[in-house]
Amino acid sequence: MEFSAELWEWRGPAPFYWLTVPAHHCAAIRAEAAQASYGWGAIPVWVRIGATEWETSLLPKDGGYVLPVKSAVRARERVGEGDVVTVALSVAPRGGRPADPGPSDEAREFDGLVLAGGRGRRLGGPGKPALDVGGRRMIDVVRGALEGARALTVVGPGGDLVEQPPGGGPVAAIAAGLARVTAPVVVVLAADLPFVTAETVRRLVAAAPATAVDDEGRAQYLLGAYPTSALRAALPADPRGARVGDVVRSLAPQGVRFDERPPPWWDCDTAEQLEQARRWA
Repeated sequence: MEFSAELWEWRGPAPFYWLTVPAHHCAAIRAEAAQASYGWGAIPVWVRIGATEWETSLLPKDGGYVLPVKSAVRARERVGEGDVVTVALSVAPRGGRPADPGPSDEAREFDGLVLAGGRGRRLGGPGKPALDVGGRRMIDVVRGALEGARALTVVGPGGDLVEQPPGGGPVAAIAAGLARVTAPVVVVLAADLPFVTAETVRRLVAAAPATAVDDEGRAQYLLGAYPTSALRAALPADPRGARVGDVVRSLAPQGVRFDERPPPWWDCDTAEQLEQARRWA
């Protein structure tokens, strides 16, 4: 499994710095704990942060689990108190490390949903996704980032279907596209993301429910991976004009930060943003 959490200090047992495992991952950890636990609540795990891998143990706290991050790891990965850290973690069976601390094959299964509608009043009108950045149309970049999807649906003019009514907003587009989604996880992408990649999508799927977070800490809801059934249940009866943030926040997604430059969350809503993307490309 993969998640992101804020590094915090706890004046308990050494090494004092910890990450809290998100509640929605704790049930899966408990299911494996009978085969792996030492018997007093600690659960051996194999962990990866950045390029650093090590074995340690989760400790129970407040009904969940916390992960200790030792000083050598913090120094090597240059993380400190208050930083949001992305972790890949697997419960380690007795007698050896797991083969891969990444998500399971089932967890990797996802469908892709590209939102290519909208009036695009500030940039090029409804044909904005076809605008070129670095020699590629933005819609083609987004399609390429979803190469690992079981199925791909584009919602908008020229796509596989159009939300009703046309121009009804991103929640209406999500509602229309979900009718074709069968995978347990759906990746929702805006069609104007010129730097999104398959690796961006992989990280979001591994952390689902998850949404990208920009450098200022703002959630980018149209660059996210969400459990399909939960997203369906969160949709309002009438999705026209609904706020996508209200829908996605009800899923309590993790925020995933990206250090890549240009940033994969960069979208092109204005002429200035498009020109900046072209300079970077």
